[in-house]
Parts: sequence; structure tokens; C-alpha cells
Amino acid sequence: EPGFWSSGTTRVVLSAILVNGANTLFKLIAWLYTGSHSMFSEFIHSCADTMNQIILGIGLYHSFKKPDTDHP
Repeated sequence: EPGFWSSGTTRVVLSAILVNGANTLFKLIAWLYTGSHSMFSEFIHSCADTMNQIILGIGLYHSFKKPDTDHP
């Protein structure tokens, strides 16, 4: 049984977090440089995407835990 870090799903989610995080950073820089309202909107959207992937990763991490009496 694969562990959390060796799972293909984990690698996909971590890759998405890194790519979305970089995208968010680039859009933040573009917004700060241009002052564009559209780029601010894109920055917020990418930030939400990144947070969504982080939440997905947390859920994935908890899904690999062994069942116990409180959480069968």
C-alpha cells in the first residue's frame, strides 16, 4: 500500500499547488506593476485556486491515516 508521499495522487496535488502558487505570484507582480483591475481579479482567482488545492492536499493527507476507534 503506497504511503502519502509516494502516492501518484499526492504528486499531482503538490504539482498543482506549486504551479498555481507560481501563477498567483506572477499575477500579483503583474497587478502591482500595472495596477490593472483585471489583473487584480485574476490574482484573487489564482489565489482561490491555490487555496483549493491546499485544502485538497490536507484532505488527501487525512485520507491516508489508519482508521481508529474515533474515526473508523
